[in-house]
Amino acid sequence: MDLKDVLVEINGFFDGFQPWQLVLGTAFFIHILHALMEVVKYLASNSKVETILTIKKLNNDISSDTNLKAAAFRLFRKLPFVQGKINAELDKTVKEMEQEVTDQIGGMSYNRTLPANGYTKAQVLQEIDQIMALGEFKAETGALSGTCHKPPNLNRVSIVTEAYSKTAYANPLNPDAFPGIRKMEAEVVRMCCNLFNGDPDHSCGTMTSGGTESLILACKSYRDYGKKIKGISTPNIVMPVSQR
Repeated sequence: MDLKDVLVEINGFFDGFQPWQLVLGTAFFIHILHALMEVVKYLASNSKVETILTIKKLNNDISSDTNLKAAAFRLFRKLPFVQGKINAELDKTVKEMEQEVTDQIGGMSYNRTLPANGYTKAQVLQEIDQIMALGEFKAETGALSGTCHKPPNLNRVSIVTEAYSKTAYANPLNPDAFPGIRKMEAEVVRMCCNLFNGDPDHSCGTMTSGGTESLILACKSYRDYGKKIKGISTPNIVMPVSQR
């Protein structure tokens, strides 16, 4: 079989395809091939290619299969028709978010510059009242499950407000200057340890800015503990589909 016969066979094989299908198919194949080359070069540069290309893990514990899929997906997204579709959906989502935010502030304008003169107390409080009046849901109604777990106790609010006013200018980052703040933090940590029956001599903790940071630090602590004490180098988290 000479070259002419080979070309006839190839043309016959692709005879049922439309030109656009051949163009897109070729482009996609080239992108996939390029992705494979990138992945192989990346793995080789990290000394993770072993005999018969058996890959155990990357430096960041991501499997080669996942890395390959991610690289192929990134290149696939660069195809013009795919990128156009993504951009259209992103533009639509951004416009919807902008409109939602605009509706939430009820037509109020944003303060973009510092005022020429400082606000009076009455102006500050008026601004706060207007801002806190925005939004459909109010903590006072108890309609904020997961955000405000129950309607505020006004007597407790008064105590918290007065207590905060006494410590508003304290800086916990400098416990030597504010040893009383350090004492309060230590007491809160110990109370939490006791709630979970922590060993008085070995249990400890730290203050965070909120629930999300607390979860991240807890996961980091278990990861570091597992690696140092248990020798676990590739940990995983088992959680339900309802995870936060």
